[in-house]
Amino acid sequence: MDNLILVDALSQEKSQIAFIHPDGEKTSYAQLNRLVNEHLQYTGLEKKLILIETTNEIELIVAYLAALKAKHPVILTAFDAKSSDNRPPFLSWIHILF
Repeated sequence: MDNLILVDALSQEKSQIAFIHPDGEKTSYAQLNRLVNEHLQYTGLEKKLILIETTNEIELIVAYLAALKAKHPVILTAFDAKSSDNRPPFLSWIHILF
């Protein structure tokens, strides 16, 4: 499967619901696309290996889609709460390895 199909859907399904948060809040594809584009400012377009410790959080979906959009190689791994106790939440989940 071509991962870019998923990224392309962000700009095509603008008004459709892409994500429903645990509290019931909804994020549309248009909003998700905006968040992905904003996240690209963090990771940039220069190739990097990205490690994402996965949880069911919108920030992680955004980080993953941004990495796919920038064609970064991505490693998805299980979230380890013990190793992230002293880091801010955003940095606990997303690591730019090189």
